Amino acid sequence: MSDPAAAPTFTVFTATFNRANTLPRVYASLAQQTFRDFEWLIVDDGSTDGTRELVETWLAEPEFRIRYVHKPNGGKHTAWNTGVDLAQGQLFLSLDSDDACTPDALQVFHDVWESIDPRQREAFTGVCCLVMYPNGDVVGDRFPEDVFDSDSSALRFKYHIGGDKWGFHRIDVVRQFRFPEYEGLRYVPESIVWGRIASRYQERFINKALHIYYQDADVRLSGPSWQDPRPRALGAQLTLEEQAGRWFVQDPVFFLKAAANFSRNSWQTETGVVAQGRRLNDLTAHALWLTMLPVGWILYRRDVARRNASS
Repeated sequence: MSDPAAAPTFTVFTATFNRANTLPRVYASLAQQTFRDFEWLIVDDGSTDGTRELVETWLAEPEFRIRYVHKPNGGKHTAWNTGVDLAQGQLFLSLDSDDACTPDALQVFHDVWESIDPRQREAFTGVCCLVMYPNGDVVGDRFPEDVFDSDSSALRFKYHIGGDKWGFHRIDVVRQFRFPEYEGLRYVPESIVWGRIASRYQERFINKALHIYYQDADVRLSGPSWQDPRPRALGAQLTLEEQAGRWFVQDPVFFLKAAANFSRNSWQTETGVVAQGRRLNDLTAHALWLTMLPVGWILYRRDVARRNASS
């Protein structure tokens, strides 16, 4: 068994909000890990359902290292930032509070990471694998090769690989690329951070399913903020500014839709045309926004009509 006083190889991070009914599934899958050099860091984003009491039963007789932190509710992105600040492991692996992983998940991740030439490892942020449903069916697409080195943006825009994937990042990398936090905003699109990491680092992708995705949870960590137009406008804006210049040719439809959705959701936040234009700090992004402005207006008016019809 590893030295409990030493820094672990992995920090397995779980952000949770009112998931006392599903957290035991995460705990059970971690208790079965064949690779034991890890800590489980639980950041509770304001749960009121007995999560603290549940975790305390595990802390009383721990099967592995567990740390628990409770914070005021702020959304998963704020819980992530807290976890990144507190992590003691060298490698940071996020495992959702309603999912699980295979018993060999950490061992496989460790072995694949160690297989990367140490002289090249500085260019890599981590290792990423496939996700499967409980019945074993793979979620989304497989990678082009069983061992494939690329970055997550190229995977999406160049190779058109879709569906959930799961992996870890070096702790020093995620500390460079924290989630932005805005007053009153309880959801920030994860693609913002993944795109920024992809602009600097590669990942090693493996065609092995190590993560088990469940669909039975009825409470989302970010709650109703998923319907807030502000994060949707922000996500579209940063996609245009930070990704379009490099990847538009590979997937023009994606970026044209992002441009339309930027104006559409900006109008829903009562941000007019002049203010929208001022927000965009990239020439390519600005050109795409202007091109799709009429479409964004039509979509916005449709949203208003639907909202009025349902009220």
